Amino acid sequence: MLKTKDMFLLSAIADKTGITAELPAILKSKDQEQVGIQLVALVVSKLYKAQAEVVALIVSATGKTKEEVDNLGMKELVSTVKGILGEEGILDFFTNSAKG
Repeated sequence: MLKTKDMFLLSAIADKTGITAELPAILKSKDQEQVGIQLVALVVSKLYKAQAEVVALIVSATGKTKEEVDNLGMKELVSTVKGILGEEGILDFFTNSAKG
């Protein structure tokens, strides 16, 4: 479960990666599965811009150590990011960020 401190990390990630500028086009779709796929692809493609924040968020959300997160395989990293983005309220957070 994400905590208040995680929202600050999400905000920093959104700011550093610039993903909120691309969200309105993604969120136009009524197909929630498609929205999820596109959101995960967008976030994963820009993770490098906010690496420290992303690692801190994964550490906080999963309880893994920084070293464990640093050594995740690609498949597990994508799965973990999907899990975080699938948490209740995350899409609302990004939607509200995109609206300004």
